[in-house]
Amino acid sequence: MHIVVCGGGVIGCTLAYYLVHSPDFNEGDKVTVVEEVGIAAAASGKAGGFLASDWCQGEDVDALCQLSFLLHEELAASLDGKKLYNYRRVDTISCLVSNKSAGDGDNDDVPSWVHAKVTRSHSIGTTATNAQLHPRKFTDTMMRMATQSGHAHLVRGSVQGLVHADAGQTTTCGVRLTDGSTIAADAVVLAMGPWTLQALTKWATYPAIAPADVYKIHSVVVQSHNTFGPVVVFGEINSRNPRDVEIVPRPDGTVYACGPRVTEPLPPSAAQVHPSPEGIAQVLADLGVFTQTAFDESQVIAKQACYLPATKDNIPVIGRVHDGLFVATGHNCWGVLNAPGTAVAMSELLLTGAATSLDLDPFSPTRHITTTVEKGLIDRKRNVLVLALHYCVENGYLQTAEKLQQEAGVALSKFEVVDNIDLLRIVQEFEDFYELKFGKKPKLVRRTNGDEEKAKGTPFRNQLTSLHLVVLILFTASQFNDKKAAMEKRTKRNSYTSAHMPSEARVENNAALKAVQTCLGSNNVTTSSTEIFQKNPNVHWDDVVGLTDAKRLLKEAVVMPSKYPQLFKGLLSPWCGILLYGPPGNGKTMLAKAVATECKTTFFNISGSSIVSKYRGDSEKLVRMLFELARYHAPSTIFLDEIDSIMGQRGGGDSSSGGEHEASRRMKTELLIQVEVVFVLAASNLPWELDAAMLRRLEKRVLVGLPSPEARHHMFAELLAPYIDANFDFAGSVLKTEVF
Repeated sequence: MHIVVCGGGVIGCTLAYYLVHSPDFNEGDKVTVVEEVGIAAAASGKAGGFLASDWCQGEDVDALCQLSFLLHEELAASLDGKKLYNYRRVDTISCLVSNKSAGDGDNDDVPSWVHAKVTRSHSIGTTATNAQLHPRKFTDTMMRMATQSGHAHLVRGSVQGLVHADAGQTTTCGVRLTDGSTIAADAVVLAMGPWTLQALTKWATYPAIAPADVYKIHSVVVQSHNTFGPVVVFGEINSRNPRDVEIVPRPDGTVYACGPRVTEPLPPSAAQVHPSPEGIAQVLADLGVFTQTAFDESQVIAKQACYLPATKDNIPVIGRVHDGLFVATGHNCWGVLNAPGTAVAMSELLLTGAATSLDLDPFSPTRHITTTVEKGLIDRKRNVLVLALHYCVENGYLQTAEKLQQEAGVALSKFEVVDNIDLLRIVQEFEDFYELKFGKKPKLVRRTNGDEEKAKGTPFRNQLTSLHLVVLILFTASQFNDKKAAMEKRTKRNSYTSAHMPSEARVENNAALKAVQTCLGSNNVTTSSTEIFQKNPNVHWDDVVGLTDAKRLLKEAVVMPSKYPQLFKGLLSPWCGILLYGPPGNGKTMLAKAVATECKTTFFNISGSSIVSKYRGDSEKLVRMLFELARYHAPSTIFLDEIDSIMGQRGGGDSSSGGEHEASRRMKTELLIQVEVVFVLAASNLPWELDAAMLRRLEKRVLVGLPSPEARHHMFAELLAPYIDANFDFAGSVLKTEVF
């Protein structure tokens, strides 16, 4: 068996290594790696080499990341990775620094080489789950070990296309190089980084799933006179234009640093990727802010840039495309981490026909290929829109046509109606056919009047309250929530956005939103979804100054049970409800947002308008559906802000005399029944107004009082830092705000 791997990056070279060392690899088999520029010439050689096993929890790539991290450990042990490619375990922190003045560098969790003024820092990883290596050295080692076996070799050349064994291009039997030569193969693997998907679309009629603009990252490698320990820093510079920087010290005394991602068009090949002077200067300046050191040209070892391979749904594409053609790409910034797991699974797939170490279904290339029936339906809907647009333009409805193009995403500049076809002709031919077949003309429309519309009642759309919409969205989303859907990623503990940082938020499935928007209107859907199903607000425990007891109790009630469920059983079961009460403006809602960010539960942010309806019986239904939805997405947390607005004391007379309405009592009763099965976090400025039964169910009551002098000093120092000078009187301001 002859396997041709296109691409000499970390994926291709690691695949070659695992192929030749597989027990299923026969003596007569061989592997050819085709590379145009050089081994690790693109992102594989210009990355930081940071590895993490737990930064993709809850995502489709979680199993791949964990498998790869373990394989990296095995490779380092068997190949002496510490010596060959600087493998080591590391700690990881995130920190926010100010570029106004230097600090003393004595923070407990901040490395001593960070001399900037650190305003916030916390650990985001330890040596148990984080490691690093030199990506170029690792890739070189993989290729060298593969070629030393005698079954793999490297060919310098540029792949121009695929050789197919049939006219339908459904069986690949080789590759064609730019010099006109061909390499016959039993299997071809495309692993060319960000250029893979473009080649796949061009050579194999694969759907265009590559984004138009890809992420470009500038980075530098400098030789520093400071002593750097095994601590990777993901930092942000606090200024009017906040900037992110990733700093990876290496065992050889060098320091790798990269800036934030920018989107740019992808050049034709890795040979045409060049860093911009502005991007390099910015990275060096940001690194200098952290170290309070100005790096001259003699210290800069490398100035580089690379493009990240990504797909539209941010999920790698790994597996078989058709007979003889395979693909492995789309790892974004995690290519170095995921290389061993990808290589093991691909080697099993190539040599035995099935991957056993890893389930490749979530990454299957076929998830982007629609069936003939689906494609026909999509084309038919597009044709109807084009015909309608053509009719509007021909008859002078120009504003309607413009609006339809915007909403439908179909432009007349890209499509036009063929000769002798228009909407009127199609309708006329249908009427003639119908009359010929059934002996009567078809009735396409009928007249209506206002009285008839009133008799029908209020349209369905107008009857839907905000929670109706979101319940429909989320239950529809659950139907679309399979592994082929494009899910946005779960947040990590830090709030920074460098290339390696996990992306934010837990949101509804876009396919479900689109389905509901079709019949309900996009504005209502968007507003309601953000109101109820809370996106990650990016508020961390460190952002809440003071309130130590409140934060400890919330961690004990929500965060710790999700991490250590075995400890919270029986008499130690966590509270079912917590009430945050105290004067307004002291952090109750902010504490709830911190819970949403830090815990792994689904967070529902509910206000009174979300569950109160003017229709009889609807409020109770909304409350019940809300809690059923919370149980469906368990573990869940329901946050009721200003709970006194909906759960005041019951009774007080009948509605005719100005007392409480019967519908309000029914809604409160339903809420009291439901709160016993889902964790409820409530906030109120008027706890004495709450119903006694609700107070009983909110087992723990936490006073969120006025900030202490230390807390006020901390808030002044952090929030006013960009606007004050070094002589600002913090102590005086603290005294003046004693009873603010």
